[in-house]
Amino acid sequence: MKKKENKILLILSVIFVGLVVIVTTLVFLIPQFTKVKEVKIPDNIINMSVVDAERELEKLGLTVASETKDVSSSDIASGNVVRTSPSIGRTVKKGTEITLYVSTGENGYIVEELKGKNVDEVKGVLEKMYNLLVIIKSEEAGPDAKANTIIKSEPEAGARLTEGQQIILYVPDMTAVYPDFTKGKYTLKEIEAWCEKYGVELLQIYQETDEYKPGTIYDQSQKAGTTVIKNSSLTIYIADEYVDDNNTDLDIDTGE
Repeated sequence: MKKKENKILLILSVIFVGLVVIVTTLVFLIPQFTKVKEVKIPDNIINMSVVDAERELEKLGLTVASETKDVSSSDIASGNVVRTSPSIGRTVKKGTEITLYVSTGENGYIVEELKGKNVDEVKGVLEKMYNLLVIIKSEEAGPDAKANTIIKSEPEAGARLTEGQQIILYVPDMTAVYPDFTKGKYTLKEIEAWCEKYGVELLQIYQETDEYKPGTIYDQSQKAGTTVIKNSSLTIYIADEYVDDNNTDLDIDTGE
């Protein structure tokens, strides 16, 4: 009876040891079989066509996103791969999806007519889409000018710019200072509109003079560049036709 019990214990011990060995083996071997291999995204796909790049990546066990992304490049030919996401050179697991960024060629911009457009909106588009260096400057404009509205650009419409080049957008200087009304740029109606806009009382004095053509605005009480104070007044001097009172025709009685 005792021998039989020992034999059973021996058998059970062998079974137990066998199970331990099997479990231990599975614990170490299963991860090795199930572990996803890693690969490095190759740099040789730069400047490849999309088709060739896809083929190269799929050979490594990677998948390629169905949609590519466009990006401008002055170095890579249009239609070829510029970069990837995840980036080239990174080590990733097989099966990882790779997005290809494809060159649209040099990012050129033909300057359009920008006058009257919002400067902030235009600046955002030119910087984001065309990578241009946008500089904003202000200058004196007419009485109808609106804040943050482009009055002109340099270069003008029709010029071609490439990535990194500069474009200057001019907006009206809304600092309230008196313009020079004597240069002939403003009509009387425009001066009246300007004064109404800035809350300035306009006074007009016509003076006879032979130095200027009749209707010429030849002087102003507030000098150009003077800061405007609301409810102040501006006097403009307008040339009126000069009449020489001493040069009159006299009827002389000859007695005939």
